[in-house]
Amino acid sequence: MPPGAPPAPTDQGPRQELSGPLDSLAKILYDYDIGSKLDGNAAEEPEDIAMDIWMAYGGTELGDDTVSKQGKRTKKALKSSPQEQDKERLSTENSRWERLPLGQTIEDIASLEELATMLNGVSYGSVKAKAAPPAPPGGGMPPPMAEASSLLTRYAALLDMRGDFEIADAVDALALLLVSK
Repeated sequence: MPPGAPPAPTDQGPRQELSGPLDSLAKILYDYDIGSKLDGNAAEEPEDIAMDIWMAYGGTELGDDTVSKQGKRTKKALKSSPQEQDKERLSTENSRWERLPLGQTIEDIASLEELATMLNGVSYGSVKAKAAPPAPPGGGMPPPMAEASSLLTRYAALLDMRGDFEIADAVDALALLLVSK
């Protein structure tokens, strides 16, 4: 590639779906496909998106959970065939709380406030990157996206050190999602 030429587009292929229980906020955001949601609703407030996610995973408009909307996924889901995983994913599209760990509710994983705070950070980086002027030839990511991606990458590294490898992978996927937009 000649100097100053734009980088070649990277085809990341189809988005990998999570098959195990959604036991962290990062996994829930990835499952919800937050990158696409933010791209399609730039005018929507992060708090409104947080409420949509909260309710999709079994929360109520009051900010608490619905005890009857508990997760049903177990670690066994990781060992099921891709066809079984697809079938389960399609059957829970309108009852996403079933993707949470067995017997847990959304409030067991995070509060509505934590979800809104995280979305404010993610949407800030996404909006600033879209509003930023084009990078000069040979440049990299716009600074706000680079900063958001860097923070998520450092968080994933800390999770790796703690031994939370699945969560770290989900956070890394979010970081990659941010820089690919």
